[in-house]
Amino acid sequence: MKYQPTSLRDRRGFTLIELMVVIVILGILMSITFPAINKVMFNAQKTRCKADAVQLKNSITSYYTDYLKYPVKDAGGSDKQVLSDDNIMGALLASDKEGQAEGLNPRKISFYSAKAAKPAGSGRYSGGVHFSGDGGGSLWDPWGNNFSIILDTDYNNRVNVPGWEKRFTEVGENVIVWSPGRDREEAQVTDNIMTWEN
Repeated sequence: MKYQPTSLRDRRGFTLIELMVVIVILGILMSITFPAINKVMFNAQKTRCKADAVQLKNSITSYYTDYLKYPVKDAGGSDKQVLSDDNIMGALLASDKEGQAEGLNPRKISFYSAKAAKPAGSGRYSGGVHFSGDGGGSLWDPWGNNFSIILDTDYNNRVNVPGWEKRFTEVGENVIVWSPGRDREEAQVTDNIMTWEN
């Protein structure tokens, strides 16, 4: 057998130029797929947000069916706008405070169930309920906003929609819920999530 030295072309592996070409191709593919992935993730967040808003609306309706009133104190007069903070969620989650005889949910019925929210910084949470020590909590959308709610506390079977809704001024519902969306601006209607839209 004769010994033959290996040439550079006989070695296995990438040359520097081949490696750079592969990196460039991967960069191009990633730049194409990242926007698509972001869009898919945003659509998933929108779907989750809509489901949470509808569940919140249904929970308030169930509460009304059981107690013949809305889960807020001083409900009366004109329609009442509230946030999905501990004030209303305490009643829907059957917190210890609202489960007392003088509370909003003395039968201690849990009308809302959700996973725990994740910290989003600056005192905000995202994607669920931030539970408090007494069993209450606050409900957050996927972008770190509380949901807004309008209740038919004048009991005329319709509620006035928020001022940024330009299509009509009222809807024939007892409860409406919305999120300002990813941009956190209600006035920028394009990404708002609403329970009264088709």
